[in-house]
Amino acid sequence: MVSMEYGFITLLPTLLVLGLAIWSRRTLESVLAGALFAFFIMEGFGFLDAMAEATLATLMTEDVAWVMLVCGLYGGFIGLLVKGGGSYAFGRALMNRIETKRGGLLATWGLGLVIFLDDYLNSLTVGATMKAVTDRFRTSRAMLAYVVDSTAAPLCLLVPLSSWGAYFASLLEQNGVAPEGQGLSVFIHTIPYMFYPIVALLIVPLVAIGAIPLLGAMRRAEANAESTGDLGIFEDEALAVEETARGGMSVFFFPIIAMVFFTVFPSIDLLRGVIAGILVTF
Repeated sequence: MVSMEYGFITLLPTLLVLGLAIWSRRTLESVLAGALFAFFIMEGFGFLDAMAEATLATLMTEDVAWVMLVCGLYGGFIGLLVKGGGSYAFGRALMNRIETKRGGLLATWGLGLVIFLDDYLNSLTVGATMKAVTDRFRTSRAMLAYVVDSTAAPLCLLVPLSSWGAYFASLLEQNGVAPEGQGLSVFIHTIPYMFYPIVALLIVPLVAIGAIPLLGAMRRAEANAESTGDLGIFEDEALAVEETARGGMSVFFFPIIAMVFFTVFPSIDLLRGVIAGILVTF
């Protein structure tokens, strides 16, 4: 491809993504359409070949392979915790101590603050563990999803010792923004300016206690859950909580402790940590 200046036209793929996302409310298809349009601008009718080559080259990079391995293994790790009964045992223990709907949502937020290594790990762990607690108080799955997701991603972005921190540090170094080996330090200096994750993380407990009123679809989902008991559950059998499993609290805590320990010591390595956590589950 011949290097050239495209000017204002480079904004068109982004505008296409935003327009399609707002119109269709489907993010993946919108991003794919934007990517295809961008390659069409650069390569003309050879855009499919160019996109295939770029995709293959990206997947072959060490950083992308690392992210795919870590995220995939996190999913397997949570699946083992759920199937072994550890998540159910922990949720059952919390049920004996939480007496209100507000308490259940705050406990969900609090547990989310503890698991900061990865947002996928956070969402899967907290969601699988706390849904039994929030279901008891007729909390809609939409509300549970909001609390879980709006805690997981912002928290992992604000904590450098996470998969987000490691990934952004590598991007800063690869693109010449930070010297080699200094990517994490530069990333840490940007954290005070990350207004969205800071505000999003603080809003969650305010919503949980009712200080911020619910609006629109969330308000309707909560009203429907409280009046009819319909929580809007779309159960995924692959991660269904095993109520008959005989795992105790140790099945939940030991793998997580092992994962955190081997992630941090002797040096920070999320891939090593999740592999260690999986081994402890057996």
